[in-house]
Amino acid sequence: MILILIIGFLTSFFVCYNIIYLHRREIIIHKEIKAIQNVHEKPTPRIGGISIYLGLIVSSVLALFYGYKDLFMFVFVSMPAFLGGIIEDFTKSVSPHKRLALITLSGILAFLMGIKITKSGIFLLDILFHINIISFIVTIIALDGITNAMNIIDGFNGLASGVSIMIIGVFSFVAFQLGDLDILFLGLMYISVLLGFFLWNFPKGEIFLGDGGAYLTGFFVGFMGIALVNKHSSISPFFPLSACIYPIYEIGFSIYRRKIREVSPYLADSMHFHTLIYKILTRKLGLKTKLERNNATSIILWMINFIIVVSSFIFKDKTYMLIGICIVFGIFYNIVYFWLLKLKL
Repeated sequence: MILILIIGFLTSFFVCYNIIYLHRREIIIHKEIKAIQNVHEKPTPRIGGISIYLGLIVSSVLALFYGYKDLFMFVFVSMPAFLGGIIEDFTKSVSPHKRLALITLSGILAFLMGIKITKSGIFLLDILFHINIISFIVTIIALDGITNAMNIIDGFNGLASGVSIMIIGVFSFVAFQLGDLDILFLGLMYISVLLGFFLWNFPKGEIFLGDGGAYLTGFFVGFMGIALVNKHSSISPFFPLSACIYPIYEIGFSIYRRKIREVSPYLADSMHFHTLIYKILTRKLGLKTKLERNNATSIILWMINFIIVVSSFIFKDKTYMLIGICIVFGIFYNIVYFWLLKLKL
Protein backbone atom coordinates (compact mmCIF):
# COMPACT_ATOMS: atom_id res chain seq x y z
CA MET A 1 0.00 0.00 0.00
CA ILE A 2 2.91 2.37 0.66
CA LEU A 3 3.96 1.95 -2.97
CA ILE A 4 0.45 2.96 -4.09
CA LEU A 5 0.63 6.10 -1.92
CA ILE A 6 3.97 7.04 -3.48
CA ILE A 7 2.73 6.41 -7.02
CA GLY A 8 -0.44 8.43 -6.37
CA PHE A 9 1.61 11.34 -5.03
CA LEU A 10 4.06 11.25 -7.95
CA THR A 11 1.24 11.06 -10.50
CA SER A 12 -0.45 14.13 -9.06
CA PHE A 13 2.84 15.99 -8.62
CA PHE A 14 4.07 15.48 -12.18
CA VAL A 15 0.67 16.10 -13.77
CA CYS A 16 0.72 19.48 -11.99
CA TYR A 17 4.25 20.08 -13.26
CA ASN A 18 3.18 19.42 -16.84
CA ILE A 19 0.08 21.61 -16.57
CA ILE A 20 2.21 24.49 -15.27
CA TYR A 21 4.85 23.89 -17.99
CA LEU A 22 2.25 23.88 -20.78
CA HIS A 23 0.53 26.94 -19.33
CA ARG A 24 3.77 28.95 -19.22
CA ARG A 25 4.37 28.17 -22.88
CA GLU A 26 0.78 29.11 -23.68
CA ILE A 27 0.00 25.64 -24.98
CA ILE A 28 -2.77 25.62 -22.40
CA ILE A 29 -4.37 29.03 -22.86
CA HIS A 30 -5.52 30.59 -19.65
CA LYS A 31 -8.73 32.60 -19.85
CA GLU A 32 -8.16 35.33 -17.28
CA ILE A 33 -11.21 36.00 -15.16
CA LYS A 34 -11.43 39.37 -13.42
CA ALA A 35 -13.16 37.95 -10.39
CA ILE A 36 -14.27 40.35 -7.69
CA GLN A 37 -12.36 38.34 -5.09
CA ASN A 38 -9.20 37.91 -7.21
CA VAL A 39 -6.13 38.28 -4.98
CA HIS A 40 -3.45 36.80 -7.22
CA GLU A 41 -0.71 38.59 -9.10
CA LYS A 42 -0.47 36.57 -12.31
CA PRO A 43 -2.59 34.36 -14.59
CA THR A 44 -2.52 30.84 -13.16
CA PRO A 45 -3.98 27.53 -14.41
CA ARG A 46 -7.14 26.64 -12.51
CA ILE A 47 -7.27 22.98 -13.47
CA GLY A 48 -5.39 21.38 -10.58
CA GLY A 49 -8.32 19.04 -10.11
CA ILE A 50 -7.08 17.06 -13.12
CA SER A 51 -3.90 16.07 -11.26
CA ILE A 52 -5.88 14.91 -8.23
CA TYR A 53 -8.41 12.91 -10.23
CA LEU A 54 -5.74 11.25 -12.39
CA GLY A 55 -3.76 10.42 -9.25
CA LEU A 56 -6.88 8.81 -7.79
CA ILE A 57 -7.54 6.80 -10.95
CA VAL A 58 -3.99 5.42 -10.96
CA SER A 59 -4.12 4.66 -7.22
CA SER A 60 -7.55 3.02 -7.43
CA VAL A 61 -6.52 0.72 -10.30
CA LEU A 62 -3.40 -0.38 -8.43
CA ALA A 63 -5.43 -0.86 -5.22
CA LEU A 64 -7.76 -3.26 -7.04
CA PHE A 65 -4.85 -5.72 -7.31
CA TYR A 66 -4.82 -5.80 -3.50
CA GLY A 67 -8.58 -6.40 -3.41
CA TYR A 68 -9.25 -2.85 -2.22
CA LYS A 69 -12.33 -1.42 -3.99
CA ASP A 70 -13.36 1.63 -1.92
CA LEU A 71 -11.19 4.15 -3.77
CA PHE A 72 -12.35 2.85 -7.14
CA MET A 73 -15.95 3.24 -5.96
CA PHE A 74 -15.23 6.84 -4.96
CA VAL A 75 -13.62 7.61 -8.34
CA PHE A 76 -16.79 6.33 -10.01
CA VAL A 77 -19.40 8.08 -7.85
CA SER A 78 -17.52 11.41 -7.79
CA MET A 79 -17.18 11.60 -11.58
CA PRO A 80 -20.30 13.76 -12.23
CA ALA A 81 -19.30 16.31 -9.57
CA PHE A 82 -15.73 16.43 -10.88
CA LEU A 83 -16.81 16.77 -14.51
CA GLY A 84 -19.19 19.61 -13.69
CA GLY A 85 -16.36 21.49 -12.01
CA ILE A 86 -13.57 20.78 -14.50
CA ILE A 87 -15.72 21.65 -17.54
CA GLU A 88 -16.52 24.95 -15.83
CA ASP A 89 -12.79 25.50 -15.24
CA PHE A 90 -12.10 25.12 -18.96
CA THR A 91 -15.17 26.81 -20.45
CA LYS A 92 -16.62 29.13 -17.78
CA SER A 93 -20.00 28.21 -19.23
CA VAL A 94 -21.54 25.63 -16.84
CA SER A 95 -24.29 27.29 -14.83
CA PRO A 96 -24.35 26.93 -11.01
CA HIS A 97 -27.62 25.00 -11.26
CA LYS A 98 -26.11 22.44 -13.65
CA ARG A 99 -23.05 22.02 -11.43
CA LEU A 100 -25.29 21.53 -8.40
CA ALA A 101 -27.30 18.93 -10.33
CA LEU A 102 -24.12 17.00 -11.16
CA ILE A 103 -22.94 17.13 -7.53
CA THR A 104 -26.38 15.83 -6.53
CA LEU A 105 -26.03 13.00 -9.06
CA SER A 106 -22.76 12.01 -7.38
CA GLY A 107 -24.57 12.11 -4.04
CA ILE A 108 -27.32 9.84 -5.37
CA LEU A 109 -24.73 7.33 -6.64
CA ALA A 110 -22.98 7.39 -3.26
CA PHE A 111 -26.30 6.83 -1.46
CA LEU A 112 -27.12 3.86 -3.69
CA MET A 113 -23.73 2.36 -2.81
CA GLY A 114 -24.38 2.61 0.93
CA ILE A 115 -22.87 6.01 1.79
CA LYS A 116 -25.86 7.36 3.68
CA ILE A 117 -26.66 9.22 6.91
CA THR A 118 -28.78 6.96 9.12
CA LYS A 119 -28.20 8.43 12.59
CA SER A 120 -27.50 11.68 14.38
CA GLY A 121 -26.74 10.66 17.94
CA ILE A 122 -29.97 12.39 19.04
CA PHE A 123 -32.80 9.94 19.75
CA LEU A 124 -35.74 11.73 18.10
CA LEU A 125 -33.75 12.55 14.97
CA ASP A 126 -32.49 8.98 14.75
CA ILE A 127 -36.09 7.77 14.48
CA LEU A 128 -36.59 10.04 11.45
CA PHE A 129 -33.29 9.02 9.85
CA HIS A 130 -34.43 5.40 9.78
CA ILE A 131 -37.00 6.51 7.19
CA ASN A 132 -35.23 5.97 3.88
CA ILE A 133 -36.47 9.09 2.10
CA ILE A 134 -35.39 11.33 4.99
CA SER A 135 -32.02 9.62 5.13
CA PHE A 136 -31.71 10.21 1.37
CA ILE A 137 -32.59 13.92 1.57
CA VAL A 138 -30.25 14.59 4.51
CA THR A 139 -27.40 12.70 2.82
CA ILE A 140 -27.76 14.65 -0.43
CA ILE A 141 -27.93 17.98 1.43
CA ALA A 142 -24.84 17.07 3.45
CA LEU A 143 -22.79 16.01 0.41
CA ASP A 144 -23.94 18.98 -1.67
CA GLY A 145 -23.18 21.29 1.26
CA ILE A 146 -19.63 20.19 2.04
CA THR A 147 -18.77 19.95 -1.68
CA ASN A 148 -19.79 23.55 -2.29
CA ALA A 149 -18.36 24.67 1.05
CA MET A 150 -14.87 23.54 0.04
CA ASN A 151 -15.24 25.50 -3.17
CA ILE A 152 -16.29 28.61 -1.21
CA ILE A 153 -13.06 28.65 0.83
CA ASP A 154 -10.85 27.92 -2.18
CA GLY A 155 -9.56 31.45 -2.69
CA PHE A 156 -6.03 31.49 -1.30
CA ASN A 157 -2.85 29.46 -1.75
CA GLY A 158 -3.22 26.18 0.09
CA LEU A 159 -6.32 27.19 2.05
CA ALA A 160 -8.88 24.62 0.84
CA SER A 161 -6.28 21.87 0.31
CA GLY A 162 -4.63 22.52 3.70
CA VAL A 163 -7.97 22.50 5.53
CA SER A 164 -8.94 19.29 3.69
CA ILE A 165 -5.66 17.56 4.55
CA MET A 166 -6.28 18.29 8.25
CA ILE A 167 -9.86 16.99 8.14
CA ILE A 168 -9.02 13.87 6.11
CA GLY A 169 -5.99 13.35 8.35
CA VAL A 170 -8.07 13.30 11.53
CA PHE A 171 -10.63 10.97 9.92
CA SER A 172 -7.76 8.67 8.95
CA PHE A 173 -6.26 8.74 12.45
CA VAL A 174 -9.61 7.82 14.00
CA ALA A 175 -9.89 4.94 11.51
CA PHE A 176 -6.39 3.83 12.56
CA GLN A 177 -7.40 3.90 16.24
CA LEU A 178 -10.44 1.77 15.42
CA GLY A 179 -8.40 -0.70 13.38
CA ASP A 180 -10.31 0.16 10.21
CA LEU A 181 -7.63 -0.31 7.55
CA ASP A 182 -10.06 0.21 4.67
CA ILE A 183 -11.01 3.77 5.66
CA LEU A 184 -7.44 4.46 6.82
CA PHE A 185 -6.03 3.62 3.38
CA LEU A 186 -8.85 5.52 1.68
CA GLY A 187 -7.88 8.68 3.56
CA LEU A 188 -4.14 8.20 3.12
CA MET A 189 -4.50 7.67 -0.62
CA TYR A 190 -6.45 10.89 -1.02
CA ILE A 191 -3.95 12.81 1.12
CA SER A 192 -1.10 11.48 -1.03
CA VAL A 193 -2.58 12.79 -4.29
CA LEU A 194 -3.68 16.04 -2.64
CA LEU A 195 -0.12 16.61 -1.38
CA GLY A 196 1.14 16.23 -4.94
CA PHE A 197 -1.00 19.26 -5.82
CA PHE A 198 -0.43 21.14 -2.54
CA LEU A 199 3.33 21.46 -3.03
CA TRP A 200 2.72 23.42 -6.24
CA ASN A 201 -0.14 25.44 -4.78
CA PHE A 202 1.55 26.64 -1.59
CA PRO A 203 3.36 28.96 -1.08
CA LYS A 204 3.84 30.26 -4.64
CA GLY A 205 0.42 29.53 -6.13
CA GLU A 206 1.68 27.97 -9.36
CA ILE A 207 -1.63 26.13 -9.89
CA PHE A 208 -5.11 26.27 -8.34
CA LEU A 209 -7.66 23.60 -7.50
CA GLY A 210 -10.37 25.16 -9.63
CA ASP A 211 -13.98 24.09 -9.29
CA GLY A 212 -13.12 20.54 -10.36
CA GLY A 213 -10.51 20.04 -7.63
CA ALA A 214 -12.53 21.82 -4.94
CA TYR A 215 -15.71 19.83 -5.73
CA LEU A 216 -13.77 16.56 -5.82
CA THR A 217 -12.05 17.25 -2.50
CA GLY A 218 -15.17 18.51 -0.76
CA PHE A 219 -17.14 15.50 -1.95
CA PHE A 220 -14.41 13.18 -0.69
CA VAL A 221 -14.47 14.79 2.78
CA GLY A 222 -18.24 14.19 2.99
CA PHE A 223 -17.95 10.68 1.55
CA MET A 224 -15.25 9.65 4.04
CA GLY A 225 -16.95 11.26 7.04
CA ILE A 226 -20.24 9.46 6.37
CA ALA A 227 -18.46 6.13 5.73
CA LEU A 228 -16.57 6.43 9.02
CA VAL A 229 -19.71 7.07 11.07
CA ASN A 230 -21.64 4.32 9.27
CA LYS A 231 -19.08 1.67 10.13
CA HIS A 232 -18.41 2.69 13.74
CA SER A 233 -21.24 3.29 16.18
CA SER A 234 -18.77 4.54 18.81
CA ILE A 235 -18.17 7.69 16.72
CA SER A 236 -20.71 10.48 17.06
CA PRO A 237 -22.40 11.47 13.79
CA PHE A 238 -21.59 15.06 14.77
CA PHE A 239 -17.86 14.34 14.62
CA PRO A 240 -17.57 14.90 10.82
CA LEU A 241 -19.83 17.97 11.09
CA SER A 242 -17.71 19.48 13.87
CA ALA A 243 -14.43 18.71 12.07
CA CYS A 244 -15.80 20.45 8.95
CA ILE A 245 -17.52 23.33 10.72
CA TYR A 246 -15.27 26.06 9.29
CA PRO A 247 -16.15 25.53 5.60
CA ILE A 248 -19.74 24.54 6.47
CA TYR A 249 -20.36 27.65 8.57
CA GLU A 250 -18.72 29.78 5.88
CA ILE A 251 -21.16 28.62 3.20
CA GLY A 252 -24.14 28.84 5.53
CA PHE A 253 -23.24 32.38 6.63
CA SER A 254 -22.57 33.40 3.02
CA ILE A 255 -26.02 32.21 1.91
CA TYR A 256 -27.65 34.04 4.85
CA ARG A 257 -25.63 37.21 4.18
CA ARG A 258 -26.58 37.25 0.51
CA LYS A 259 -30.22 36.55 1.30
CA ILE A 260 -30.30 39.57 3.61
CA ARG A 261 -28.78 41.70 0.82
CA GLU A 262 -31.17 40.11 -1.70
CA VAL A 263 -28.23 38.92 -3.81
CA SER A 264 -28.05 35.57 -5.59
CA PRO A 265 -26.20 32.95 -3.48
CA TYR A 266 -24.39 31.89 -6.66
CA LEU A 267 -22.69 35.25 -7.25
CA ALA A 268 -19.10 35.74 -6.09
CA ASP A 269 -18.33 38.60 -3.74
CA SER A 270 -15.51 39.99 -1.61
CA MET A 271 -17.17 39.66 1.79
CA HIS A 272 -16.09 36.16 2.80
CA PHE A 273 -14.35 35.65 6.14
CA HIS A 274 -11.06 34.74 4.43
CA THR A 275 -11.27 37.77 2.14
CA LEU A 276 -11.72 40.15 5.07
CA ILE A 277 -8.72 38.56 6.82
CA TYR A 278 -6.70 39.10 3.64
CA LYS A 279 -7.83 42.69 3.07
CA ILE A 280 -7.72 43.93 6.66
CA LEU A 281 -5.92 41.70 9.16
CA THR A 282 -2.87 40.93 7.02
CA ARG A 283 -2.43 44.68 6.38
CA LYS A 284 -2.57 45.29 10.13
CA LEU A 285 0.21 42.71 10.48
CA GLY A 286 2.37 44.87 8.19
CA LEU A 287 2.48 42.51 5.21
CA LYS A 288 2.96 44.31 1.92
CA THR A 289 2.83 42.08 -1.16
CA LYS A 290 -0.19 40.14 -2.38
CA LEU A 291 1.71 36.86 -2.08
CA GLU A 292 2.73 37.49 1.56
CA ARG A 293 -0.81 38.45 2.53
CA ASN A 294 -2.27 35.56 0.53
CA ASN A 295 -0.13 32.97 2.31
CA ALA A 296 -0.60 34.60 5.72
CA THR A 297 -4.39 34.40 5.28
CA SER A 298 -4.16 30.65 4.70
CA ILE A 299 -1.84 30.14 7.68
CA ILE A 300 -4.16 32.08 10.02
CA LEU A 301 -7.14 30.01 8.92
CA TRP A 302 -5.15 26.77 9.11
CA MET A 303 -4.41 27.55 12.77
CA ILE A 304 -8.09 28.17 13.49
CA ASN A 305 -9.08 25.00 11.62
CA PHE A 306 -6.39 22.98 13.43
CA ILE A 307 -7.88 23.94 16.80
CA ILE A 308 -11.34 22.89 15.57
CA VAL A 309 -10.11 19.56 14.20
CA VAL A 310 -8.15 18.68 17.35
CA SER A 311 -11.09 19.64 19.59
CA SER A 312 -13.42 17.52 17.45
CA PHE A 313 -11.03 14.58 17.71
CA ILE A 314 -10.87 14.84 21.52
CA PHE A 315 -14.66 14.70 21.79
CA LYS A 316 -15.30 12.43 18.77
CA ASP A 317 -17.70 10.21 20.73
CA LYS A 318 -19.52 12.95 22.67
CA THR A 319 -22.38 14.38 20.61
CA TYR A 320 -23.28 17.34 22.79
CA MET A 321 -19.67 18.45 23.22
CA LEU A 322 -19.32 18.39 19.42
CA ILE A 323 -22.49 20.47 19.09
CA GLY A 324 -20.94 22.86 21.61
CA ILE A 325 -17.79 23.16 19.47
CA CYS A 326 -19.95 24.10 16.49
CA ILE A 327 -21.80 26.73 18.52
CA VAL A 328 -18.59 28.21 19.96
CA PHE A 329 -17.06 28.42 16.50
CA GLY A 330 -20.19 30.16 15.18
CA ILE A 331 -19.96 32.76 17.94
CA PHE A 332 -16.22 33.23 17.35
CA TYR A 333 -16.75 33.55 13.59
CA ASN A 334 -19.46 36.21 13.98
CA ILE A 335 -17.48 38.26 16.51
CA VAL A 336 -14.33 38.29 14.37
CA TYR A 337 -16.26 38.81 11.13
CA PHE A 338 -18.10 41.91 12.34
CA TRP A 339 -14.94 43.23 14.03
CA LEU A 340 -13.13 43.00 10.68
CA LEU A 341 -16.11 44.57 8.92
CA LYS A 342 -16.05 47.45 11.40
CA LEU A 343 -12.34 47.98 10.75
CA LYS A 344 -13.00 47.99 7.01
CA LEU A 345 -15.73 50.61 7.33
